[in-house]
Amino acid sequence: MEQLDFPQPTPCCKDAGWFEGSVKVVSCDSQRSADLYKKATEKLGEVYPGAKIVALDWCDVPSRPRARIWLPSSIKAPEDILFMLQRCNPNLPTHDWKVVKVEPHEGPMSQAIVVLNKESVSPIEAAHGELNFGFSAIRIKVYKGDSNSKEDPTGNPAEQVFPEEIEAPGDDEPEDGYSTDASLSRGMQAMNPADEDDGDLSGSEEADVTVVEGNSADVAKTTASEPPSQ
Repeated sequence: MEQLDFPQPTPCCKDAGWFEGSVKVVSCDSQRSADLYKKATEKLGEVYPGAKIVALDWCDVPSRPRARIWLPSSIKAPEDILFMLQRCNPNLPTHDWKVVKVEPHEGPMSQAIVVLNKESVSPIEAAHGELNFGFSAIRIKVYKGDSNSKEDPTGNPAEQVFPEEIEAPGDDEPEDGYSTDASLSRGMQAMNPADEDDGDLSGSEEADVTVVEGNSADVAKTTASEPPSQ
């Protein structure tokens, strides 16, 4: 209605992807477009019982630490990866971790992005970035800037690493100590992940958030040819 009463250039708001796998990012071409978008969102109310969409400025979006892991490419499903991480690392607070993206690869290794929690960062750093996985270990690297567990994200969302922007690792052979396909398969069967109800990674509370950003920009890509050395 505001558009009809005060004719001005049509507001432009575009989908800019997801932040941490659960927060929708919307890029607006001007502050006026962002304001109109937030007003329109407020009028939606509850889209279904208990779910109200909220449009926030980027500086107001809570952020959780993220990490990159390298794992055998034989394990592809996010729910299986999460199950293995949780079951094999009982000393870590993995109850609300999320595997938000897995990049399959034809070589022996693949890469995944995991959303952690702030309590996990210190134990991971103390373990020098090594996690148990099956009968062996894998490498995990907390994103620089997330390791200090800040309360709020900083900068433009385009400068953040989105789950979609993951490049496949190189064809290097896995380091000594990585589990083989057969051993990982036996480990999965022994722990019977089918009995676990951990498959839903959507996050009922976090999924109902929309982010508004004033200017759009290209999303930066990361490179990941091999696990980092410690």
